[in-house]
Amino acid sequence: MDEKSNILPKIDYYVKLVLKKRWLMIIPFCLAMSAGIYLSIKLPKVYKADTLIIVEPKSVPDKFVPSLQMQDTQEQISTIEQQIKSRSNIERLIEKFKLFSGPEYKGHMFIEDKIAIVIKRIMLKVNRSRGGIESFRIEYEDKEPEKVRDVVNWLATTFIDESVKLRELQVFETNKFLAEELAVLEGRLKEIESAIKKYRQQHYGELPEELASNLAALERLQTQLTEKQQNIRDAKNRLTLVENQIAMSGFNTEPSLILPLEESKPAGDSSVSEIDRMKDTLKQLKIKYTDRHPDVIRLTAMIERVEENLTEISEEHTESNTGDSDIPEKKDTPSLDENTDTISPFHFELTLQSDRIKAELMKYVEENNKIQEQIQKYEKRIEMTPIVEQGLIDLNRNYTNLQRTYNNLLDKKLESDISVNMEKKQKGEKFRVVDRARLPQKPVSPDMKILFAICLAAGLGLGGGIIFLSDFVDNTLKIPEDVSSKLHVPLLAAIPEIQKKKDLVFHRMNQVFTAFSLILAFALFSVFGLFVLKGVDRVLEVAKRFV
Repeated sequence: MDEKSNILPKIDYYVKLVLKKRWLMIIPFCLAMSAGIYLSIKLPKVYKADTLIIVEPKSVPDKFVPSLQMQDTQEQISTIEQQIKSRSNIERLIEKFKLFSGPEYKGHMFIEDKIAIVIKRIMLKVNRSRGGIESFRIEYEDKEPEKVRDVVNWLATTFIDESVKLRELQVFETNKFLAEELAVLEGRLKEIESAIKKYRQQHYGELPEELASNLAALERLQTQLTEKQQNIRDAKNRLTLVENQIAMSGFNTEPSLILPLEESKPAGDSSVSEIDRMKDTLKQLKIKYTDRHPDVIRLTAMIERVEENLTEISEEHTESNTGDSDIPEKKDTPSLDENTDTISPFHFELTLQSDRIKAELMKYVEENNKIQEQIQKYEKRIEMTPIVEQGLIDLNRNYTNLQRTYNNLLDKKLESDISVNMEKKQKGEKFRVVDRARLPQKPVSPDMKILFAICLAAGLGLGGGIIFLSDFVDNTLKIPEDVSSKLHVPLLAAIPEIQKKKDLVFHRMNQVFTAFSLILAFALFSVFGLFVLKGVDRVLEVAKRFV
């Protein structure tokens, strides 16, 4: 209770103090409101307009048509912002909307200063989300609301046009680059294909895929060579046999093979022994060959003819002996010339057979040489096959790598063509204006709310500060309680102030002026409040209608 009893007198005292010195509160408040109203009217007004642009996603997902854009949305916005704020674009903007064209700017501002001011007034605010950029705003501030609106709409249109140009530039340049690189790779592929074709033509027969046929041909030739060599050996054996027979019969026409005959042997014994040798030779041939072999058949026929001749000779000899038995004559061994009629067919047959065997042997030797030449040719091909294969592998490796690169680039080119078509049909990611800039009604500068708060605080604070400061420096006794607290003397009684007639008149006049000043302060406060709520221009327009 004591604390409350102490606080209540102080509150009453301060209330009375404010009422007593109300002019120190009213006058600063009215001055502050008047200054605020004056500043609201006289300060240069800056209007701001903005437009909302959203980022529309692609109509076709990336999994169906991959995007060729090398920049994401943030990078695109940054790039386009730099293009919009470029010197050439800002100069075009200033010239188009005649910014800074008033008389106060002529001769006082350089173009560089104008460009710097315009760039500072252009603002771009991005609204981000977890998935990326959803939208952004383009804002512009200036003193003329119509120009602010027009500039913002022009900036939005320019932004969208630049974004379309940027995307098309990226897509078309990428497509053009891929087409050029594809043409270069195609030319290199044709060069390698031509080199491979020429290399295969130069090494025809030595290619890896011909190795199996070359080995088979070599094996076949070696088999033929073996057969030919066997034929040569057989022919030589047969020729040796025939020459031996000719030598033993004494009718060899070749000087190197002529052997001397025994002149003491009779013709019959010689013929018999020759037949025996021919039969021995036939036995040897039958050991090696069958009965159908030409040499066996030929020698058998010769033996039969010789035996027939011998039979005829022996019959004639018997008849001659019986007819001339009384005059026996001793005859010498018939010479080869005398028995020409009986031996000549055998000798002639052997000679022909020898010639045929020699011709056959020469044919076999010639064929053998040709086969050996073919074998050397195929052996050389087989030896060259690994070297040719390595060279072909190098060419094919380069061709395969280039072909793989070409195919990958071709796939990208096809995707690029689809992306180009998608950009032409406006199916890709794009920017769209949702809210176009409107004519601003209220200025953003000066900020009326802040100005109102400052003036209100200044008026009330200044008046209250003066009141309480004057009270603080006043050391007189102000209330009865100060007597006991400051003088430490008990208070016996307090005499109220006695007012005279003139004091009452002055008090009434003071009340009238106070009421008038309060009405004025309220009016100033209301006008200032309307400026804050409705805007200075609109309030002034309404006021002009009633004036």
